[in-house]
Amino acid sequence: MEGDSVTLQTDTDIQGNDAVIEWMFGPENPDIVIAEINRAANISGVTDARFKDRVKMDSKIGSLTITNIRTTDSGLYKVEITSKYPLVDRRFIVTVY
Repeated sequence: MEGDSVTLQTDTDIQGNDAVIEWMFGPENPDIVIAEINRAANISGVTDARFKDRVKMDSKIGSLTITNIRTTDSGLYKVEITSKYPLVDRRFIVTVY
């Protein structure tokens, strides 16, 4: 429901100091990067102003938490995790009422 929080879990314990975690969003196609962590460059942050101050990422497992969720946050979310270990690519459908 609008105003609640939602956490999207990767179910992955991310290994390696070179991992890159990117969360993407789009109403029908997740092509907008909204948050990312680059362990090698020691960079993390929210890259889309719509989610500023409402998104938190867990750098150990890659989960994404959206607080104060809005109906405009409904859509497809995708996480891509890359490193020297196998790639993780998961998609989530979020519907907010």
